[in-house]
Parts: sequence; structure tokens; C-alpha cells
Amino acid sequence: MANIYSINYSKPGKVFILVSSCPGLNFNPENSSKFNIDIELIEKTFGNLGYFINKNASLDEIQTSNFSNDSCVIVFILSNSDLEKLCDYNGKNVCARQFFEAFCQNEQLRDKPKLFFIDATRVKNATRMKEIDYLDFFEKKEEFKQNDVLIDYAIDENFQSHNHSTSSVYISKICNLINDQCHEIDQVLLAVNNFVLNESKIKIYVKNGLRKKFFFKKYDNLSDKNKKYSCIKTFEGHADSVCCLQFIDQNTLVSGSDDCSIKIWDLNHNTCVKTFTGHTNWVLCIELFNNFTIASGSGDNTIKIWDLEKNTCVNLLENETILVRCFQLIDKNRLAIGNEDFTIQVWNIEKKTCLLTLDEHKDSVRCLQNLGNNLLASGSCDNTIKIWSLINFNCVNTLRGHKYSVWCLEILDENKLASGSDDFTIKIWNIFSADCICTLEGHTNSVWCLKLINNDLLASGSGDNTIKIWDLKNKICVNTLEGHIGSVCSLQIFGNQTLASGSDDKTIKIWSLLS
Repeated sequence: MANIYSINYSKPGKVFILVSSCPGLNFNPENSSKFNIDIELIEKTFGNLGYFINKNASLDEIQTSNFSNDSCVIVFILSNSDLEKLCDYNGKNVCARQFFEAFCQNEQLRDKPKLFFIDATRVKNATRMKEIDYLDFFEKKEEFKQNDVLIDYAIDENFQSHNHSTSSVYISKICNLINDQCHEIDQVLLAVNNFVLNESKIKIYVKNGLRKKFFFKKYDNLSDKNKKYSCIKTFEGHADSVCCLQFIDQNTLVSGSDDCSIKIWDLNHNTCVKTFTGHTNWVLCIELFNNFTIASGSGDNTIKIWDLEKNTCVNLLENETILVRCFQLIDKNRLAIGNEDFTIQVWNIEKKTCLLTLDEHKDSVRCLQNLGNNLLASGSCDNTIKIWSLINFNCVNTLRGHKYSVWCLEILDENKLASGSDDFTIKIWNIFSADCICTLEGHTNSVWCLKLINNDLLASGSGDNTIKIWDLKNKICVNTLEGHIGSVCSLQIFGNQTLASGSDDKTIKIWSLLS
């Protein structure tokens, strides 16, 4: 593809590690023991990807090096001295700009990506003027404009730094992301910046002059970017937002709406074949019990059980004190209900009684996910996700990291869970360690719904009116489906070829996931 750099991933290029511990000491890593952990991590990370590692470069060597067989060059500058007064491996006094010039003026690197990562978190008394000057450097130098250069510059908050006795948070985050299969540079930068904003006092500034997509490692499924997933059908009939969907079988879809109704759609004949009325408020959630029985939850404080053959409501769970926001079938006779009053209730369906109440959330519960293994996950407007034991009925873990309300959850496998939030992001979690494995960024509004397509692909629907398809292995968006003119509120998948979406625009769209 023309918009992707051509990289020889068996021997992609060179990585230079330039280290200066203080003025007067050269770049020899032996003189910079505080950087040893960072150097080892860079060596391991990029050595495993096939890069040649150079820790002993002088300015003269860089200016005369042969880069004809290199697809790219990556430079790490680690310093706790003034970047204007660095010393190269031979002890020559240089400044960081001279290293930029040495790489950028080399004809053999023309049109090849050149990435500079500057860890100045150890720089003492750095000034804002000098920091910004580095970012403006390529704009001021006419010959360096659009020269396939990226500069990522990290410095401590307020531009005042201190000596770090351990490894750099900035360097370790970059390397760990790449080791965790985050291979596209834009995704790495987004994830590092998101981490820094939430977890540290470091500030990051970036000048990105790369003209194409750059991957640290070969992206195995670039063909996904060529797939044109198409909308093959649009159903109209609801008078308000379509809040929830469920496939009964390949040809039958159920929808619930803010118009208080439930509709059954025949996908073969492109028509609504049944409409159930009875709720007096929004229908927010639908659960399929079997091919003949569904449950619907509503803002009218009821859950109705419908017999699709008899076309009637055969059971009613009612509690005037709760507002049903979501529910999840635990087993054939127990239902977990998430409520506006911050609680989760577990009901016996047959006896129509509440068995117990879970009440550790600090705001309304908006989504539930049965994780199997007697575990239940809940997402809340208190910005957290809680993992509950269905044996002891207690909270066993709390996942923290979202800035705003958690609207949707989707189990990926027995260990991983995806969540979508009002903070526009999707987070992938280790259920048992409570660690956030990665953050997927790309939507420009709230993420309302998630649906796993297969082991490698995840679909997300958003308030930005789009559906995005994410490659979970490479942690990038590989497709964006456009067509709705309102928020995408619900997603459902049948097999791994047909995706249904419900929207605030009152329509349901059916998408073919085949090329």
C-alpha cells in the first residue's frame, strides 16, 4: 500500500542509543550506569525485532555511515545534562540538533522514516524556550520540512527535572507497548500520551513529519484495511432510538427502542413481522433465553418475558423502586439486573423474587457481562468496572482507568475484557490482575457498544455515528463503517459475517463483513 513505509522486517534498520550522564562525560554507557535499565530494555525490545543496535556512535561515524540497506533509523537520546551540551562517544561537544542534521542530511535516508525519542526527564533546569525550540527545529529548517522525521520529546512537568535512580517511565512505556504487540507508531504515541496524562508528571511534545504509516513490526493483517465492509440493508419502523438488538437466528432479529416497543424483523424478506407493546417507557435491553423466548428491560421499572410463538408476555418482574438499565442472564432461572440506584439485583425468574443485592458501585450501573466461571462484570457511571463472584456474591476486583462513565462491556476470552466509555476510549483488561493491557483510541465521542466479531476483531459503536473495526492483535483500527446519522447505540453479530447496528437515527443497518 502506498501510504505505508516499505520496511524489510527481517533487518529493518539501525537503532542508535545516545547517552550522556553529565557535561564532560561522553556517550559511553559505562559512564552512565543510571541508564543501564533503559539501555537493556531498548536493546532487548528492538533486538528482538531484528534491528542493529549501536550504543557507541560518534557524530563523525553517523555522518559517514552507510544506510543503503536500512529501511529506517530510530534514535534514543537519554540525558541528565543540557541537550545543548552533549558529548558524543569520542568526547566531542555537540548538541542534539547536530545529530538530527547528521541523520536527515544523509542521502541514503531520504524518504525513509527517522524517529527520534528524547528522554529529557533527567535534564536539570531545562527551560521552556529550549524545549519548544526543538519542536520548531524542522519548521525553521526549510530543507528538513516533510523529511519523514518524527521527534517525540519527554520532559518532567514544569520543565524542572531531577535525577531518576531507576529506569525511565517514558522509555519503559514505549518498549513495553511494542513488546505487547502495539506496532503502529500512531498507536504507540497515543497510548504513551494517554498513560502520561493519567499516571505521571511527565509532559510529552511531538513533531510528527512522517508521511506514511510506520510499523515497528510487520502488520500481519494489512489486507483488512482493503476490505470494504458494506451496509447491505437498512430497516426503518421504530419511532425513536434503537437501543438494543438480538439475533434469534441468521434470518431473524429483535430490536428494542425508546418508542417503548419491541420489533421482530425478517431479514430475508426485509420486513417487520411482529411488534410487541406493553412497556410504558424506553426498552433499554433485550436478552435471548432461547429461540422462542426473550426478556426485555425497560425504564418503566419492569422486565417482561415474551413468548415469541404465542406473541404474548408470559412473565413479569416488577419493582417500583428500581430503574432497569441493563440485565444479564446468569443461568436459566437467575437474572442479574443493573439499576439506576447504583445496585445490582439478582432475581429468581420463576419465583419473581429478588434473591440479593450487590451495592458497591457509587453511581448507576450501565452494563453487565457474564464472564463464565461464576464471575460477573459490571460497568458504572462511577468510571469503574467491578468483578463479582457469583458464588460468594462479593466484589473480587475493581478495574480503574476510565475517566468517565463505562457504557459497555464485552468478554474477549477467559482472561480479557473490553470496555467502552464516555472518555471516547476502549480499554482491554486482564480480568484477574485488573491491569489495563492497552487502550484503543480513535472515536471522537462516547463508545456506547462493543461486539466481538472473532478472536482477532472487535467492533465498537459510538456517539460519533461510526462503527470501528479493531485488530486486537495489532491494537489498531482497520476499518470505519459510516452510514448512520445518529449515535450507534447497539451492535450484534451473527456468525462472523453479519453485523447489525441500531442507532439514534431510528434505523437498523445490516453490514456484510465479507470483502
